[in-house]
Amino acid sequence: VGQIIYYPVIALIVLAASRFSLFDNWDFPLALILIIGINFSLMLFCAVVLRVSAVQARKENLESLENKLFQFTLYPEGNDSKIRSHKFAIDEIQRLKHGAFAPLSQHPIFGAILYPFGGVGLLVLIEHFIT
Repeated sequence: VGQIIYYPVIALIVLAASRFSLFDNWDFPLALILIIGINFSLMLFCAVVLRVSAVQARKENLESLENKLFQFTLYPEGNDSKIRSHKFAIDEIQRLKHGAFAPLSQHPIFGAILYPFGGVGLLVLIEHFIT
């Protein structure tokens, strides 16, 4: 789901890039700048909410699995396979480091923030050198 964040960013870049004089001689009215800024902010807000929700769900599931594991260890007779499977699940969940659980430096949110600045910045440079 994290990679989907790039699609609205690409749409906003194309929308902003189409207004440069390199393609057409349109201006940037304040209303358009506000709309693009609000859309970009809303997209970032949704990405942050997704990450926070995923981390919260992970925490709740780990707590639930650990509680069940504790119950199985109180009465270990016949629960050996359940104990092993719960320990394996807990280890897998804790080791998960991609997608919504990627370190913040590798999270798609930062790529989405930097993506428009690189694209629009490149267009500004091309427009500057052409004129």
